[in-house]
Amino acid sequence: MLNKLKRIALSLLMIAPLLAPSAPATALSDQQELIERSRLTFLKLIDHPDFPELKQYIHHAKAILIVPSLIKGGFFIGGEGGSGILIARLKQGGWSYPAFYTLGGAASACNSAVRWARWFSPS
Repeated sequence: MLNKLKRIALSLLMIAPLLAPSAPATALSDQQELIERSRLTFLKLIDHPDFPELKQYIHHAKAILIVPSLIKGGFFIGGEGGSGILIARLKQGGWSYPAFYTLGGAASACNSAVRWARWFSPS
């Protein structure tokens, strides 16, 4: 099962170069950067002791949505948003190419707060 999880991370890494047009070797496209941040987030969460059941969930998952950072804020009217990738399990085995998603939401309440969540940000 651990090999399958590492294959997911390796798939994400291998897909990144296919998504970039010809560009200087030092510059990452927005898509490549999002894939890399998602890959690092996945690798840090999969072995983290606070999430022991995550490996079992991944083993049975039909798809995985990884959102490396999510920003929330509000003052009477609130909002949240972030970008991530979705990969789906293929019938033949392995994982699909990533689909890119941007999430957003809004709410109204009688409180104020700002929150920035980023799971294990890469250093």
